[in-house]
Amino acid sequence: MTLLTGHAQQVKSWPTALKGRGMARVILPKNELPPFLYLSKNFKFISSRKLDPTKIATFAATAESVPAALGRIPLKLRRLPELLEGEERHPIYITSTVDEFIQMGGSEHSAGYYSGRQKAVILRADKFLDVKRPDYRLLTHELVHLTMHGINGKANAWFTEGNAEYFACAFYGTSSYKFTSMTQSIKDRTKRLIQRDKPIRLYPLKDFVTRDVQRWIIINKNLDPSDRYSQYMTALLLVHYFYHIDPKGREKIAKYLELMEEGKKSIADQTHLFPEGEFIKIQNSIVSYWKPRGYQIFFSDPTQ
Repeated sequence: MTLLTGHAQQVKSWPTALKGRGMARVILPKNELPPFLYLSKNFKFISSRKLDPTKIATFAATAESVPAALGRIPLKLRRLPELLEGEERHPIYITSTVDEFIQMGGSEHSAGYYSGRQKAVILRADKFLDVKRPDYRLLTHELVHLTMHGINGKANAWFTEGNAEYFACAFYGTSSYKFTSMTQSIKDRTKRLIQRDKPIRLYPLKDFVTRDVQRWIIINKNLDPSDRYSQYMTALLLVHYFYHIDPKGREKIAKYLELMEEGKKSIADQTHLFPEGEFIKIQNSIVSYWKPRGYQIFFSDPTQ
């Protein structure tokens, strides 16, 4: 069994909550022709049309809350990309039409996505700024990917997607997070994404934890729409397992992050997380934890 060394043995206490302001200070554009730039502390919102000042201030508060929330976690999760020379903020593109969104690499059926190549998040205005109740949890998910940019290329997909969903679950309001009631927050987040009246099928962990982003995407594309959250649900509950169920889980993740800094990402570098013969034990722990909390879980590959 791999011993934990260095700061991985001394993970500080987990945060209880982060209370946001609800609105961020935003510098508005003065030009009359696009592109229109709206500047907050860490982000540059780029739009092809002018945006409502109140809405963009609320939107920006949510965006700014994400690196703040990851910074509260006593693990090295906050790894925003390096800024280009002369830049002071990270870009978030807000597209005005579906066609514009698709031209920038988005999918017709999605509301936004994180582009590792562009080091940016691309979003649709009609899903986040032109509706009364925007899905800020989805916005949080994508911005977690941006905030974890320095980890995304090194970690396996379960870790990056699981953390994105974890913070989306913890998020509430417009810019606040609660980490003391994650069980209920997970149930609230997933009630529209899974069928609560049926057993929840998760992927067997032995194969699942080796998937990279490319394989993750391919699998999702080949799944029936009703099954497409199954990968995310598996990743979410696995991250929750390490953060809240396994007594040594947070220290193990700290070690995993140390190994990433050394440029390691193979399954061999996850052996302290998943020792040989422990996959079934972890699966059983997840099943046992959630059964009295309303989730009937079983592990079986939905693609087979």
